[in-house]
Amino acid sequence: MSSVVFARVGAITPGQKEVQLYDDLNYRGDRIIVDKTGYYAFPRYFDNRLSSVVVPKGLEVTLFEHYDRGGRSIVLRAGRHNLSDFNDIVSSMVVRNADEVNNPDNEPIPGRREVQFYDDMSFRGDRIVVDKTGYFAFPRYFDNRLSSVIVPKGYEITLFENYNQRGNSLVLRPGRHNLSNFNDMASSVVVRRIGEDSSNPSNPQTSLLKERIERQFVGRRIEQVISQLRFAGYRPFVNGQGQVAFDLTNLDGSYRVMLNYNPQSKLVESVDVR
Repeated sequence: MSSVVFARVGAITPGQKEVQLYDDLNYRGDRIIVDKTGYYAFPRYFDNRLSSVVVPKGLEVTLFEHYDRGGRSIVLRAGRHNLSDFNDIVSSMVVRNADEVNNPDNEPIPGRREVQFYDDMSFRGDRIVVDKTGYFAFPRYFDNRLSSVIVPKGYEITLFENYNQRGNSLVLRPGRHNLSNFNDMASSVVVRRIGEDSSNPSNPQTSLLKERIERQFVGRRIEQVISQLRFAGYRPFVNGQGQVAFDLTNLDGSYRVMLNYNPQSKLVESVDVR
């Protein structure tokens, strides 16, 4: 269920606009390549194994000891880094552009044709930037934390209380908005150009994720599935008779996955994702 690119190589790829993460010192061993900004949780096979990092010009990386940006952290700017004091302890990271790095207070960047989301009022705190139209689920660390939004000219957004465009909603047109009546409530958003069809677009990632999980778990005994999920670092829990649920976070956002099983046969029969 990893959302990052994995390559089993040892040599550094020169001239690439991507962060290269290695499980051995001196840029050797297994490698993960990240070519987009945002939050990343390391997959299980790479958790607590990071030893060296190559950061390209124009980017900055913050490494975190735990998932969801928890625990101790270290900031790496452009260059090559052996993690002598942070070796084999990293579980998640945030990759930022240089213009955001040089903006330590996360002040709004003038002229940006992007929606800028902040977890504090008055456009401060942690920020998520969305530069495409469509449906977006906020990642788990940002869920129910949105407090202010900047919507550029030519765009409008609809915030939703729950994932998959469910629950109460709020439409915001171009401007700077403090969410006095929708503070710390939003879980998903739809971004549109003004004049586009106002019908809510579906989230294609939900159906793709559902198909992938169905192939992996349907027909298997629920005890085996729970054991595998726990081994992979998830926290499954019983959510009513005949159902086990767990939360899954990837680059597209956070999802609640529900595995429906037959109480008599103990076999997983269907999957719901929302």
